[in-house]
Amino acid sequence: GDACAFATVDVDPNQEQPCHSRMLHVASDCQREGVGLALLKLVVAHFGKLKRHLGLKFARCHAQENFFLKAGFARIGMDDHYVYMARRVIVHGVRR
Repeated sequence: GDACAFATVDVDPNQEQPCHSRMLHVASDCQREGVGLALLKLVVAHFGKLKRHLGLKFARCHAQENFFLKAGFARIGMDDHYVYMARRVIVHGVRR
């Protein structure tokens, strides 16, 4: 079948730097069915296995914070235009 959702992540070659979730798109006929959250959780799990942090930002005019909180992200900042969130991984019992 056809893909109903996709996500893109910019991967920093420096293992100490977070990767950045750039896009998450769900086809309109698949929205409000948990597809986006399921995909985001897969992305989080994948990068967690790689022991990589994930970061993202979204425009303050969009009420998306609760969506990202459900996938384990936490707000790390905000300015006049964006909300910044991160999903940190724990390595050897220590949060990096």
